[in-house]
Parts: sequence; C-alpha cells; structure tokens
Amino acid sequence: PIQEHEERIEKEEKLDEIRAQHFDLVLNGVELGAGSIRIHNRSMQRKVLEILGEETGEMTHLLEALESGAPPHGGFAFGVDRLISILAGRGDTSYGIRDVIAFPKTKEGRDLMVNTPIEPSREELERYGYEVVKKELSPFGTLSYCLLVVVTLLKNILV
Repeated sequence: PIQEHEERIEKEEKLDEIRAQHFDLVLNGVELGAGSIRIHNRSMQRKVLEILGEETGEMTHLLEALESGAPPHGGFAFGVDRLISILAGRGDTSYGIRDVIAFPKTKEGRDLMVNTPIEPSREELERYGYEVVKKELSPFGTLSYCLLVVVTLLKNILV
C-alpha cells in the first residue's frame, strides 16, 4: 500500500480503502506495460497473506527473506507483443496479438510446448475462489467451447 494507507491494513473495515502502488502504461486504450512496488516488510506481507486466507507456512521462505531487510523494490514490464501488434496493425488496436506473439498457440488456443490450458483441480479452484463455467460458442467460432473463469473472490471480499 501507499505509505499513507499502511495503518489501514490492521482494520478490516478499512481494507477496501487501501490504495496500492501499481503503474500502467496505456496507449490508445491498450495496456502496454504494468508494474508495482512490492511488499518489502515481513509483517505487512504476513498480514496480506492472512487477509487472503493463504497459509503462511507455504511462504516461510519469503517471510524469512523479508526479515533480512529487503529494500523497497519494484518492477515494470512491457508487453512487447502488444506493442508489436499495434505497430503491425499500423495503429489499429484490434489487430490480433496472436499474429505476433512470441509463443504461438494453435487455432484452438492450446500451447503445445507446455500442454496448456488445462483445467485446474478442484482444490486450486477452491483455494482462489474460482469457478469454472463451460460456455458453448456460436457455430461460427473456432472453438467448440471455452472455459470462462468467474472470479467469485470479489464477492467474498465485498460481502
């Protein structure tokens, strides 16, 4: 969180008022890159994991590293494939990213190198508050169905 909002993390009723340090680079409505300042404080990271319902035992390595005194740090990454698709489309933001992406997929959307996508296990879905809904596409589509991930996590946070 931004420094002015750090104390709000201790008050459940103030959690939705916390502003994070995230950055986006947008061109003509298309996100070209994004980044953030990472959590670099052990107690803050532990509290965030608790709020998210994560087991802190699985993150012991991170918490121990942060205890050693990590300096404030962040990152920013460009979506080079998006920028190239805008250039290739001569400014047309609807130009397909699949035509320029570095790791091409089949027309069905599968990545043959890493065998994705795969359907997540029931445990993974429950852990992150996701639900998989299969949706039939129009007969004009190239896929017989797609997996629509419905994020129910927001519902859990807002309730």
